[in-house]
Amino acid sequence: MRVSEDLWFGELGTDPAEQEAARSLAAMVAEMSGLRPFSPAVQRLLATIQNVYFSVGEVTKLIEGDPALSARVLRSVNSAAVGLRQRCSNVKHAVTLLGARAITQMASALQILDRFGGASEAGGIVVAHSSAVAALARVLGERLRLPERDTLFTCGILHDLGKLLMLQVSADLVVGDREDPYPKLLLDYADRRDAVHERERALYGYDHAVLGAHVLRTWQVPEPLPQVVAWHHQPERAFAAGGDIAVMVAALRLADRLAHDLRGAPEPDPLRLEELAEDPSATLLGIDERNFTRLWAELVDAANTAKLTE
Repeated sequence: MRVSEDLWFGELGTDPAEQEAARSLAAMVAEMSGLRPFSPAVQRLLATIQNVYFSVGEVTKLIEGDPALSARVLRSVNSAAVGLRQRCSNVKHAVTLLGARAITQMASALQILDRFGGASEAGGIVVAHSSAVAALARVLGERLRLPERDTLFTCGILHDLGKLLMLQVSADLVVGDREDPYPKLLLDYADRRDAVHERERALYGYDHAVLGAHVLRTWQVPEPLPQVVAWHHQPERAFAAGGDIAVMVAALRLADRLAHDLRGAPEPDPLRLEELAEDPSATLLGIDERNFTRLWAELVDAANTAKLTE
């Protein structure tokens, strides 16, 4: 299997180490691709929104045809993580309010979490963190009126999908010796933001972000979601690309940082606000200390109440 060069974290060239990393990643993508997480209803939803002429009615009917999916979508749409100002009483209302594409993305992401998340201590930590990041990304997207803000919520849910996939085959991903497996790596790095991907690259030749993105593409999850997931640990590439991708990666990275920084910080600390405002992602989004102060209470509430799984 050939991996997509535009998602790779480096330049695929003639270096033997890069070629070996590409082969390792391709093998992992091939293995993970067979773990289909989607119900028939979600598979039909994904196929439907690929058609530029799809209708809201088609999407609504497909969701309503699966009672379990309908309940899951409504529960999530009405959760604090989404933070809508009005409750949705039926699927049609949810699709109209958020949009058919956003609802389809949400349904897909939630089924992925249900399929792969929470089966272990490490998996539970990943899911809880992803829930918080999704909630924070949505707040930033709405309050800053960012492009693709509904997709940002789903990017938050799925940004660490690669970690959940790697946990599925953790027996084959060993750090050091057989007594120090991948789940332990995740637990050791749970409180170290923006660090575990570097250790993954050193050990396996690829990281969870690029793995998750490649698998999302094989599952036919539409862009720009796979691209944003792939580059959330590669801000230089994303910012150089510009456009909506740069903005979405910046918002996702900032939400990821806030998910760590907001824990135990109900009141904004001046030094913390200054550090956040100097973050390259905040700079790209045009957020300063005053913006963070104004949004702080809402961000804290979103991080503390986000829950996408039961």
